[in-house]
Amino acid sequence: MHGCRPQGESLGERQSMSDDVYMGIGRSSADLTSRPPFCHRLWLARSPLHDSCAHRVTLLPRACLVQVGGIVVPLFESVSDWADRLARVLLVPIGIGFILIVFLGVLTRYVFLAPIITSVELARIGFVWSAFLGAAICLKSERHTRFLFLLDRLRGPGKRVIRAIIALISTCFFLFLTLKGLQMVQAVRNTYFPALGCSQLWLYLPLPLCSGLMLVHSIAYLARDLRGLLTGNRQGAGS
Repeated sequence: MHGCRPQGESLGERQSMSDDVYMGIGRSSADLTSRPPFCHRLWLARSPLHDSCAHRVTLLPRACLVQVGGIVVPLFESVSDWADRLARVLLVPIGIGFILIVFLGVLTRYVFLAPIITSVELARIGFVWSAFLGAAICLKSERHTRFLFLLDRLRGPGKRVIRAIIALISTCFFLFLTLKGLQMVQAVRNTYFPALGCSQLWLYLPLPLCSGLMLVHSIAYLARDLRGLLTGNRQGAGS
């Protein structure tokens, strides 16, 4: 393979020749055909100028993705923070109301022997809302139930890849729940509670609403983990 380059040819001459051949100027047909075609292509591909250009072209898409990630990730994180604040604001009064309704229902039924007829349906609605809102808050703080025996054994890029895959699967799952939840709400909106008389939409509404909040959190985590894969940042990938 070394025979492809003439003996005694300096690096500067080789680079100059590669520039001329690449631009198609300053070379006669004899110069261009003095080497075998395969050797000529190999010699040109090994030139310093070609290596430098290829290196810059390879790094350009990755640098652009990193810059885009620096803009997109904080945006998704701010939207996720807003969704978390919304869930907390809703959970406090609903949770307190649920506890009071259950307490009053038990008190009036077994102490005063005058049960509140609507207490069971109100407690059911409060329980469902509290459960789904609590799930969204736990997902935001990453305190939900997880199996970490595989992640704890991994380090570096492998761990970041697994976390990105988990975030992608979670995003698809919550998107599915949101869409199906909307369909379910549409299906039950014309049915009513016997005692309350209001639409059962309020019982099923937490499913699409809280699934949408968890979808926002999952997208934020996915963007964070993908950015960690591109930059190799351990903290950015949550590892």
